[in-house]
Amino acid sequence: MYLPFLIAIPAYLIIGMVCLVIAVGWALAWIIIQCCELAGQAIAQRRALAPARASSSSLGWPVAELPRGVPAPYLRTRLAILSPALYTGTVTSRAMQEATFLILTALAARAQHGYGILSDVQQISRGRVRLRPGTLYTALDRLRADELIEVDHEEVVETRLRRYYRLTPAGSARLAAEAAQLQANAAVALARLNPARGAT
Repeated sequence: MYLPFLIAIPAYLIIGMVCLVIAVGWALAWIIIQCCELAGQAIAQRRALAPARASSSSLGWPVAELPRGVPAPYLRTRLAILSPALYTGTVTSRAMQEATFLILTALAARAQHGYGILSDVQQISRGRVRLRPGTLYTALDRLRADELIEVDHEEVVETRLRRYYRLTPAGSARLAAEAAQLQANAAVALARLNPARGAT
């Protein structure tokens, strides 16, 4: 009477174990695929940012990606501009990179969160510079470490933390000095391009 029931128990156990093994296999496969995708994205991002990185500047970060199909001479010129140059002042320091200058400029008027800074940088540069979120937040962390910016306040929007940044007095002074230097350099360049105008 109980013989069919006793025979069925091992069969159910075997089926259950097979299903468990299949489920675990699918879970492991999904985890491996996700890890591979994340690793691939990280490698692609590093390769994209590597050409524009400054060698040792504490304020140098890559600007937006150059568009595809850029001629080689333009690319070489662009990379030369991105490489840090020394200039003399009260203290010898490295020239600020364009991306850093634009980030500080975006924070000059008011405190902003990450997305606001991204949008403002694009607007200031008239769409020429588009920073990636990862590049921006790396730059913000380094600017905070250099005490050029600080956290103004935080708020929660749709269960997500939104952090606002502002310039420190040191950051305002650094931005003002850099803007004055750029303005002076531009004035010299324009005067040399138009000698008659520079003589007046």
